[in-house]
Amino acid sequence: MNPPIDKPTETSYFLSDLIGAKVIVRGKKVGSLDDLLIRENEKIPEVTHLIVSRHFGYKSLLVPFELVAELRQDKVVLEIDDLRPFEGEPAENQVLLKDHILDKKVIDLDDNDVDVVYDVKLVLRNRKLYATEVDFSKYGLLKRLGLRYVANFVYHLAEMFKKETISWAY
Repeated sequence: MNPPIDKPTETSYFLSDLIGAKVIVRGKKVGSLDDLLIRENEKIPEVTHLIVSRHFGYKSLLVPFELVAELRQDKVVLEIDDLRPFEGEPAENQVLLKDHILDKKVIDLDDNDVDVVYDVKLVLRNRKLYATEVDFSKYGLLKRLGLRYVANFVYHLAEMFKKETISWAY
């Protein structure tokens, strides 16, 4: 009998569920997840950095994703000792998922308007986070408006609220 083949683990998230999560360093909250920076030169963009907003008077942090020890909807744990080397802002030409993608119109390859992006699906695979799909459903809109419980209830009742996502590559 052959030993079982280890399947790579995959975990899915939605950007709107992660934004605002507390960021923990050495057991202490240092800020909140504000945005994710992606590298777009691939078919499926990879998240390269987290943008962490901090209390008034402290500079934001720009932290490489490989320093993330734990990623959950309610918290992000970072493996760093000193915050100072990570203080800074992203360059103007870098793509931020929240600031540059959410609430923007999607245009397909034929220059037709598709709809407004209400959320971005992210997949964590082999310690790398990828932006795999965009969500333009009414469910995504209700969720973003803070009406998650209404969206979940209505989702089961009405076909128009079903999740509608399209691949990032499209």
